[in-house]
Amino acid sequence: MDFNIQRGLRSSKKFLIKEEHMLKIFIVFILFVITNSNSFTQTWIQTGSIPDGAGVTDIVVIPSSTILVSTASWSSLSGTLGGVRRSTDAGNTWDNVLEGFNGRTLHLGQNGVVFASFWPFPMDEAVYRSTNDGVNWTRLHSVPTGDNIFSITSKDNNNTIFIGTRNGIKRSTNAGVNWFYVNTGIPANSWVRDLEVDTSSGTVLAATTNGLFSTTNNGALWQMATGIDPQDTVVKISFDYSSTSASDDFGTRAAIGTIHGDLYDVNELDDYLVASIVAIFGDDEITGFGFFALQNLNQKLHGVCQFSTPANLNQSGGFFISTDGKNFTPNNAGLPNLTQPSALTVNTTTMRDETTVINFYMGSFENAIDGAKIYKLTYMVGIQQISSEIPASYSLSQNYPNPFNPSTKIRFNIPRNTDGTVKLAVYDIIGKEVAVLVNSNLSAGSYEYTFNGMKLSSGVYFYKLQTKEFTETKIMLLVK
Repeated sequence: MDFNIQRGLRSSKKFLIKEEHMLKIFIVFILFVITNSNSFTQTWIQTGSIPDGAGVTDIVVIPSSTILVSTASWSSLSGTLGGVRRSTDAGNTWDNVLEGFNGRTLHLGQNGVVFASFWPFPMDEAVYRSTNDGVNWTRLHSVPTGDNIFSITSKDNNNTIFIGTRNGIKRSTNAGVNWFYVNTGIPANSWVRDLEVDTSSGTVLAATTNGLFSTTNNGALWQMATGIDPQDTVVKISFDYSSTSASDDFGTRAAIGTIHGDLYDVNELDDYLVASIVAIFGDDEITGFGFFALQNLNQKLHGVCQFSTPANLNQSGGFFISTDGKNFTPNNAGLPNLTQPSALTVNTTTMRDETTVINFYMGSFENAIDGAKIYKLTYMVGIQQISSEIPASYSLSQNYPNPFNPSTKIRFNIPRNTDGTVKLAVYDIIGKEVAVLVNSNLSAGSYEYTFNGMKLSSGVYFYKLQTKEFTETKIMLLVK
């Protein structure tokens, strides 16, 4: 059959599959935009330096806050090689801990152990393991020439390891000593683009060029999920373990991303075998997920990044954010034009038990010298932008109510996008800092922070807003 005819039939089929979902998605999306249009306007900032490579293929942040990225080579003869790069200072400097032709994927296992797929051409591609935050690496297993390791996952304290290749799935049950193919139920010639483990049940999901598959018996048998367009290659999987009272979730769910920009949902109650479409991002590949939930605050964030092919640059792709995993709005503020997002991860820190800082790290793939750029986006959970209208000047309002017990709201205005940190902190009567509420770059707008003084004693406190250009302090009274 003529290729153009095939493509036309495929597009028509895909349109019919999506059409029944589009009206519902469109209506919910409009409601989401109306009610949340001011919630997420933070700005992406590029890290201080660029790791060696033509593009980023994967990112992980390990418990020590060390960032590891795998990068691809632009040309093996140009000196711009790929491999695995390591930063211990939030991306200001990078060490080349594995140097060769291509670094393909990374996996953060249990207890801080990290796995990498690395191709030190002309040697065979292999899976490597590091037990010391990426400083040193041990070669575990190689695949034949012409094969590649697209994905890695592990379970059982890293004793069971799965790798996804051009020829299906291989497994080791003795920490990487012996390896065997476990492809029963998966069609031949399936490329396995992603592998992930549900840590609550041990079920393993596999994203392949022939659909989504799951196994409950460590790969002895794989079953195919229904509901996904059979011509839409599955490329990304991420589990969402969040459970909040505002959520309609029942049981663990997984987000499934495809090469054509479709987002599907599968549920453990259906054994991950029934997929339903959730959102449509365009016709380019979904390249990363970053999920995080704050059950005590009844909040969660879901991030999705999508690659843009050269033909679609500035028309689709970028980063999208959601508070329910279903309705997404784009946030590409600060990203250069023609950015091609290729990998995404998320990590969190909590400051003084007050504000949770959620950091998204996104890599780009420019396929050029110095094309492996890394961008960071920070969300402050506890702060809300209440207006994106640009204020005339900086200001810090009196908290209300005042006196308060135990919570009070603090509002402030930022008249321009900050090129440095905005800090809002609380101090006791002798000037000791007792809480850091905000410590981040912010875009222009009006903000409100809800401060909870439950852990403080009754008394007089000061709160101070500080930027490069402005400082103001006010007094508040906590009465218990």
